[in-house]
Amino acid sequence: MKSSFNVLSHYVEGWRKISSLLTLNSEALHQFWLQVDDTVYRIHELLSNGSPLKIYNELLTGVLKRLLALGDFTRAEAIALALKETAGQQGNKEALIKANVILGYTHFNLSEIDEARDVFKQGLVLLEETLSDQILRIIFLSNLSMTVNSEESLEEALACGHSALKILHTIKKPDFNALAENIDKPSWDVQRSAVMSNLGTLYFEMARRLGEGKERDAHLRRASRFFTRSQSGDITFQDKLRSQANHALVLLLQGKTTAADDAFARLKSQCDGKPSLQRIASWITGFQAESALQQGNTEKALELCHTSLRQAIQIADPVLESQAICNAFGPLHSICDCIFGSNPDWEHFQEKGMPLINELLSFLEEKDWYTAKTHSQGVMRIASRLFEVISNRISLDRIGSSLRKIQIAALLHDIGKLRVPWTVLNRTTPLWERDFNLIKKHPAHGQQILEAIGLGSLSKTVARHHERPDGLGYPEGGNIGGIADRILAVADGYEAMTTYTRIYRKPLSKSDAVKEIKNLAGLQFDRFVSTALSEAVD
Repeated sequence: MKSSFNVLSHYVEGWRKISSLLTLNSEALHQFWLQVDDTVYRIHELLSNGSPLKIYNELLTGVLKRLLALGDFTRAEAIALALKETAGQQGNKEALIKANVILGYTHFNLSEIDEARDVFKQGLVLLEETLSDQILRIIFLSNLSMTVNSEESLEEALACGHSALKILHTIKKPDFNALAENIDKPSWDVQRSAVMSNLGTLYFEMARRLGEGKERDAHLRRASRFFTRSQSGDITFQDKLRSQANHALVLLLQGKTTAADDAFARLKSQCDGKPSLQRIASWITGFQAESALQQGNTEKALELCHTSLRQAIQIADPVLESQAICNAFGPLHSICDCIFGSNPDWEHFQEKGMPLINELLSFLEEKDWYTAKTHSQGVMRIASRLFEVISNRISLDRIGSSLRKIQIAALLHDIGKLRVPWTVLNRTTPLWERDFNLIKKHPAHGQQILEAIGLGSLSKTVARHHERPDGLGYPEGGNIGGIADRILAVADGYEAMTTYTRIYRKPLSKSDAVKEIKNLAGLQFDRFVSTALSEAVD
């Protein structure tokens, strides 16, 4: 057990930098993933056998922390679920509370907001009126204040945030800090700053949802107050920068563009050349893009969006990376409306649109080492040939798409993987079902991204490229769509079969891949398009 744990500890910090220097399918990288899985399997077995939790408490805490630092939520969740079950059987309230914290955190970072909220509420029920439980109550309430996905939950989140702040102010700082240190929880100042920042974010979100008016202005003033107060006390430099950036964003929404730009520039200079501040730098650059857009400078806004995405992709922590990517895509829709218009001219797309697409593919290439540009370009080549063969058999009206449009959809069909943790995308050991479920979300993520950047007419084709005629595809498990969608599905399947190389899967020859797709015609792939494949790859 200890040897696996030590290897896991050694690799977690900065492992992405190490692994990116290794060749693909490197045995060293593969051994790392084997050690991660070995550690998790052995701890899971230990818990399933009902081992006394007190003996292994330190080890469990250490492994869970390292898995969360690695962004491996699938395996952290597996341990937390087993821990919750065992703790319940043994009546160990401390372990049960810890399991709820971890489970809520994993659900939250997998964008399963309702599930996260339910688990945090379960944790609250377990707490009593002791000082240590009051500290945990503040943490649960603070976590609940982040679980917003509707107007109703926004009101509930505000109530939780204010409750956390009220409890915090009833506890003397020295008493809080003494106990927090013993139970490995944040200090009074850090916890206060987090709650204040959450409340500022919630009021800011309420303001964004309103049109101009007194209510919106009042929410922005509240947000500004909370962001300002969250900067005080003994907190980290990163937390101060984050609060200052939020405050500058309030200025931007208030129409104080010059003041906001000056604040962003000051903050950006403090982040330059500091990898630990990469997420904040990406965040600030995204805000600068919004400011440039408000001032009508589309070219500068697009350049800043590119910079923000590039900074986001370089973040080692997969959770922070995902958040930064979402932030960077924020202003792109309005920018792309200016570039492409509401109905892009696909036949003349090369000049205006391809620089952006190539930039997006380069971001994906940095994140997904196995596919990205090489795979996307291969899918485009096969899709182009299939289109040519099929257009000789049926009319273009029946295909329902132009060659250029299919080519661009093929290039961008995996763009949704930008929203999948890179710890899942680049795993060399067989995927768990939970890992695969995360990957199965990438067509829907791709649809959202394309709609966000003004390419909504491609989004349905991209969303359906893993659907199947037998209804067993994903993400919907429904209709495979029109001819263009079916062409993309076959092209993607063939390219994956003939080029993907992983430790546990070798590529097929061209003839074997054609035979495999014909065998799956009517099940995984469309029969009509499958019959055109052998001619397309000759």
